[in-house]
Amino acid sequence: LTDLGWGMIEQGGKAGWIPLEYADSRDYELRLEAEGALTESLTVYKPRGAFIPLSQYKPQREGYTLVGWPREKGGKVDFLADANYSYEEDAVLYAVWKTSEYTVSFVDWDGSLISTGSYPHGAEVSLPDTPVRAADAEFTYEFSGWDAEVTAAFADAVYKATYSATAIPITTTEETTSPPPEVTEEETFP
Repeated sequence: LTDLGWGMIEQGGKAGWIPLEYADSRDYELRLEAEGALTESLTVYKPRGAFIPLSQYKPQREGYTLVGWPREKGGKVDFLADANYSYEEDAVLYAVWKTSEYTVSFVDWDGSLISTGSYPHGAEVSLPDTPVRAADAEFTYEFSGWDAEVTAAFADAVYKATYSATAIPITTTEETTSPPPEVTEEETFP
């Protein structure tokens, strides 16, 4: 191989020069900028012909979910958060975030759904109407509250209704029985 991109080849006992394409063997530098994340900048190196699974580099930012990576700061997302990056050049990608959403559900004592809703990170959770549990043969029930303190939405949550039970008093009725009538000798029965 010469500095001019020519190489010597032998075939069938004959030698000759052929042009060779220069193969760049260096790694490409990919810098991931994630403003507001725990780790705000990360540099990874991509060998020629390889790809980088961006799903391995998901920065964490409280209250936010990574949407993807544009090639220009403030630009349109070019790569989703779980895409593969395969460009053959040095580059900088910038994180695009969306506010995290959480599902908060309220269930009754038997697990049946009372209500459910989606809330952005930190939003106040709306309580459903007070649930009512029907009495059974032994107890009446009064709503006591939820099995955990209802807080603002910081994660998916399920709250279960709890009740206090009051025993239904057992009432007995005395059966009144009349003594059988006395039979006298004067009465006759057919």
